[in-house]
Amino acid sequence: MTRTGEDGSAPSKKFSWPLAVVGMVAILISGLSVWRANDRNKSELLVQGRVIAQSIQWDLMKSLSGTSEDVDLPEYQRLKRDLARIRFANPEYRFIYILGKRPSGEVFFFADSEPSGSPMESGPGQLYPEASSGVHRVLDEFLEVVEGPVRDRWGNWVSVMVPVHDRAVSKGPILIGLDIDARDWWLDLAVHSALPVSLVLILALLILFHFLSRAQVVAGGPRPVMFRLLPPIAITFSLLLVGYGLILWGQHQRHTKRELRGIVAEGRRGFSTTIDQQRFAFETAMDLLTADPDLQAAVAARDRARLVEQWLPLFLTIGRDNLITQVSLYDPDRNAILHVHEPEKEGGRLERRVGLIAAETRKISSGLEIGDNGLLVYWVVKPVIVDGELLGFLEMGKGVDDIWGHLHQAPGHHVAVSLRKEFLDRSQWETGMRTLGHTPQWDRFPDSVLVYQSLTSWPEVLSPLIGPSRQDSNQTDLVQRVAFDSRQWLVSVSSIRDVVGRVVGDLMLIQNVTEAQTAFERLATLSVAGSLILLVMLLGFFYILLHRTDMGIINQQAELRDREQNFRTFFETLSDMVMVCDQAGVILHTNTAAARNLGHRPNELRTRQLIDLFPAAERVRAQAEHRAMLDGRMDHSLNSLVGRREDPLPVQTRMWYGKWDGQDCVFTLFKDLRAEQEAEQRFERLFRNNPALMALISMDDRQFTDVNEAFIQMTGFTRDEVLHCSVMDLNLLEDPGTGERLLEQFKTRGRVVNQEITIRRKDETIIPGLLSGEIIVVQGIKHFLFVMLDISDRKQTEMALAQRVEFERVFSKVSSLLVGIESDSWEACIRNILLSIGRFSRVDRCYTLLFDEEADKVDPPNYIVWAAPDPDGAPRKDSDSLWLASELPWFYERIQQGQLVKIPDVDGLPASVSADRDQLQARGVAALLGVPIVSSD
Repeated sequence: MTRTGEDGSAPSKKFSWPLAVVGMVAILISGLSVWRANDRNKSELLVQGRVIAQSIQWDLMKSLSGTSEDVDLPEYQRLKRDLARIRFANPEYRFIYILGKRPSGEVFFFADSEPSGSPMESGPGQLYPEASSGVHRVLDEFLEVVEGPVRDRWGNWVSVMVPVHDRAVSKGPILIGLDIDARDWWLDLAVHSALPVSLVLILALLILFHFLSRAQVVAGGPRPVMFRLLPPIAITFSLLLVGYGLILWGQHQRHTKRELRGIVAEGRRGFSTTIDQQRFAFETAMDLLTADPDLQAAVAARDRARLVEQWLPLFLTIGRDNLITQVSLYDPDRNAILHVHEPEKEGGRLERRVGLIAAETRKISSGLEIGDNGLLVYWVVKPVIVDGELLGFLEMGKGVDDIWGHLHQAPGHHVAVSLRKEFLDRSQWETGMRTLGHTPQWDRFPDSVLVYQSLTSWPEVLSPLIGPSRQDSNQTDLVQRVAFDSRQWLVSVSSIRDVVGRVVGDLMLIQNVTEAQTAFERLATLSVAGSLILLVMLLGFFYILLHRTDMGIINQQAELRDREQNFRTFFETLSDMVMVCDQAGVILHTNTAAARNLGHRPNELRTRQLIDLFPAAERVRAQAEHRAMLDGRMDHSLNSLVGRREDPLPVQTRMWYGKWDGQDCVFTLFKDLRAEQEAEQRFERLFRNNPALMALISMDDRQFTDVNEAFIQMTGFTRDEVLHCSVMDLNLLEDPGTGERLLEQFKTRGRVVNQEITIRRKDETIIPGLLSGEIIVVQGIKHFLFVMLDISDRKQTEMALAQRVEFERVFSKVSSLLVGIESDSWEACIRNILLSIGRFSRVDRCYTLLFDEEADKVDPPNYIVWAAPDPDGAPRKDSDSLWLASELPWFYERIQQGQLVKIPDVDGLPASVSADRDQLQARGVAALLGVPIVSSD
């Protein structure tokens, strides 16, 4: 398909320069937008740096020397706390630090915002050799600088540095620096420049798509696809992007809810954990004190003077170590014996609810309760019991301000605690607050008073959350998002209950979520900009795609006509018979091969029923098979067709649904099987009459499906015994591993050629053979075809030849040993000869014996024996035993007569020679061969 411009010219040169101009303008405007956003961010960062520099108490620097000796100075500790406070309030800054410069030009640290002992801390006097040129400019020229990204040992940063102009605070130049992670800087820059850049890119893309669409026109071509599909596509993608935005917002809301739940859970866990720790510390101290017999005796005697003299210092030490503010001892009637925290005070009773519970249960009791000073105190009361007798009570109390302090140690976390006025005495409460160094403000809230807060100033937006008003809806926990100090906060308000479960106040946990909210806003901004660009790109892509689709419709229709003509040509020239039928089985069309093979003219088969082409006896079966093939339950069937020829035509039939000339039809393919049947008949005759063993084994179940007559004769099995059994079932292979090796060869080579194996007949006889195998397909099923030649005769010939060669070798060796033998070496020679004969004959023993007829024995010098070792390699124990002639009378008699004595089976000797048999059996001899050697003497 050739594409041309509106005037018929090629489009590439005509539209290349406008596209180049559009691209350059888009790049220029985008770059300008990013530059302006970067400049604006740096200006804002510089303003923040100035504000922070003004908040530092620079008078503290007068006492600092910029060396490690500053660590212990209170001015250094105060300055470090101020930097940490600023860092805490501004989490977007990773580091806040103060640098100086020595006369030698070395840049060093005065202090930073990191906690003492932190791996990231830069201690006083630590050198900063990688200081950038911007650092030196600030210190040398007193210029305010924003630089970066700049990499140092701590990471990659964008830094704002403000010089300290008051030189009276130090002898050298000083600057305060604030570091922002470069990744956050680039992300913020992307957010600020996303909208203008995305608008420019969208405009550029629209112009680009316009030029591309104008460059793709086909004269007279229809355009139905674009107008039908582009509007719903645009709507669909718009809805998808809106859905993506809603999903993003929903995920943010779910994340916020999880954070809210996390605040509540974390506050509860923190409060509960701290209370448990306090209880453990109290109980440990109480157990230590009440276990002492002297204390028990003093309490039992109500001896106040003794308690003051002996135990007051210990009480005070334990109280100081555990921050215990109130310790008292009471008698069994709950009357006060001694107030350790106020020794001069006398009288009083244990009327607290914690004490009443301990007195009633006679067990240790603890819980929160408002103390005499109007403040919340954690009380623990332990009964002093000895041998079942109640001697009194030990009471300890502790203010909970340090507990609240544990709950806001993490950055961005604050705590506020309020108490209900209905449980307080105003004068006592105001006195207690002044004792703690706080200014009491009784009238600030209508129903509650604020007893603790970690915020530097109280925001009024939190005031409605304090008090019992939220209890009206039975809401014990309140979580809400608020905004103050230009930040976003999540606030959780939980009830504080005393020991009997009364709600006496509220615990407010306040978390700074500004950074998370800012991150979400950044993500949302980038997502909106990216989504708009993506939407325009997708719509532009589909616009061009549909435009090209419209242009190609005519050419596609022409191509379809060509393909249809090609198909019909292919259809007519197929060698297989093809027939097209309607749903009722009426033949609509046939190819030339069908008419030729059935002996009809081309148009004679039309309008006939397809089933009429099958023999009458096969039609019922053929119809069932046709339904099975069309339903997908059968791949093919084997049938016969009848025509004008005398003999039925064997065919393989396949059927499937399709369309012909626009209407539903059934395609039927008949494959002529006459050639295949002839080949199968030739294979069958070769298989049956082959003198070599042949077998067919199914690859699916490894079972025999057919064997020839030679297989039956060679193995001794009947055909019924072999068929549908596996090689392992018949135990045919002498070596079970042979089957796996043959399968491995089939996998790697696809065949087996002249593999030497041994098989076991039915009568357990072993037959060697040469096996070859191929993979063939029989009636659509893969089989192993094995052919084996019996090589028993060849093996026997090879063994006989090998034995003769070995015999000749042994004979030659014996002859060579006897040639030129010396009289003093005849015994060694005889032993070598026996060794060679014994190993060749594969016997257990081989002897030479010289008889002494008068002594009825064989003298040791005339008795030479070779014995094969035991299977474990050890020499045989009876290898040197002597043979007496009287023990083997029958054997020696024949030897003396010069006869060859051959006993193949000792157990088979007749009873007439039982003496010889018993002796041989006693010596473990199973067979014996004796050869007489007659000397010339």
